[in-house]
Amino acid sequence: MFVATSQEMQNIDRRAGKEFGIPTLLLMENAALGVIRILEEMYGPVKGKKITVVCGKGNNGGDGLAAARQLHNRGARVQVYLLSEQAALKGDAAVNLDIALKMGIELYSRDRYDMQALSISLNHSHVIIDAILGTGLSSPGTGEYGDVIGLINDSRRPVVAVDIPTGINSDTGEVMGRAVQATATVSFALPKRGHLLYPGCEFAGRLHVVDISIPRAAIERESIYLHLLTEEAMRELIPLRPAESHKGSFGHVLVIAGSIGKRGAAAMTSLSCLRTGPSLRASNPSLQRR
Repeated sequence: MFVATSQEMQNIDRRAGKEFGIPTLLLMENAALGVIRILEEMYGPVKGKKITVVCGKGNNGGDGLAAARQLHNRGARVQVYLLSEQAALKGDAAVNLDIALKMGIELYSRDRYDMQALSISLNHSHVIIDAILGTGLSSPGTGEYGDVIGLINDSRRPVVAVDIPTGINSDTGEVMGRAVQATATVSFALPKRGHLLYPGCEFAGRLHVVDISIPRAAIERESIYLHLLTEEAMRELIPLRPAESHKGSFGHVLVIAGSIGKRGAAAMTSLSCLRTGPSLRASNPSLQRR
C-alpha cells in the first residue's frame, strides 16, 4: 500500500478531477460515507446517539459537514460546531454547509457559541468527530483551536478523526502545538506518513483507510516510492504449497550464529525460519564456546 505525503495526496486529488473528471464534491461525499461506515462498525447504529461534529473552514470541515448530514439522515442527534464564521467557507465545504442549514441540522458557528456550551456538548456525546484541520496543517494549533483541542481531549469521549487528527503534521507525525487524541482515524484513499510515524501514530488510534473512488491510475501516476507492508500484500508474495509437498520440497536453511552475548540474533533467525517454513533447519552453536 502506498503511503502519501500531503503534496502527493493533493496532486492525486487534482488529477482525479482534471484527468478523470471526478467531481471533488463526489469525493467529499464518499469520504463522509466512509467515516460513517467506520463509525457504525465501531459503535453500532447511530440512531438516537448524540454525536458532536467539530469542523474547520476547509475541506476537512466540509467532510465533517457532509458526515453530519449523513448522521442526521440516520437518526442521530447531531450538533455541529463550526470554528469560523459561515461566510469563511468556500467551494465544496460551503455547499455542504448550505445543505446542512437547509436540513435544519443544529449548527453553531464561531459567533454563536461559547466554550462552555461546546464543552457541555462534547462531554455528553456518544462520539465526537474531529473535522477541524486536515492534512494541509503547516503551523501549530494555538489560541482558540488549541483550546478546542483541549476540550475534546478532556472530554474522554470516543473521537473519530477525519483523515488525520487535528494538530498532527501529516508528513512527519509531529505534534503541531496541541493535537487531538483520536480513538480512530479514517484516512481517505491512502495512509499518510503522519499516521505511521511517531508520535503521530500514538494520536491516530486505530487507522482505517477507506476508498473514496479515486482511480487507481490517478494514484499510480504520482510515482509514490514509500510503501506500507500489509498482511494482504505479503500473503500474495508467499506461494501456495501443493498438497503433495513434503519435507524435501522447500529447501534447507543453515543458521550460523550465537556468539557470546549475541544469542538473540540466533533465536530470532531460527524463529523466522520456523515461521516461513523451510523443509529442514540446522544451526551451528559452536560459536557459543568461543
